[in-house]
Parts: sequence; C-alpha cells; structure tokens
Amino acid sequence: LTYNRFIQGLGLAGVEVDRRMLAELAVNDAPAFAALVEVAKNALPKDVNAPAA
Repeated sequence: LTYNRFIQGLGLAGVEVDRRMLAELAVNDAPAFAALVEVAKNALPKDVNAPAA
C-alpha cells in the first residue's frame, strides 16, 4: 500500500488525520496505525484495473 493510496483510502473512509498525527501514531501507537491502514484498505476499490461494467 503506497502512501498516496493510504491517504486516498482514509479520505474515502472519512478519516481526517494530518501527516504529523500519522507519524506520531506510527511511532508511538502501532496498533492504532495498523487499524488506520486496515480502514484505508477496506475503503479502497478492490481492483482498480478492473474493466468498467
């Protein structure tokens, strides 16, 4: 998961955090950061290369 996709997923999920807060969580609260990663992944489309139906 790239940073850009991570931020895109957070936005789609309605999560508003800035880079400083993300860095703070990554360093000091790994479980919370991991939870944000999962939220972002779940908000993103599963296959961005899938042909439109």
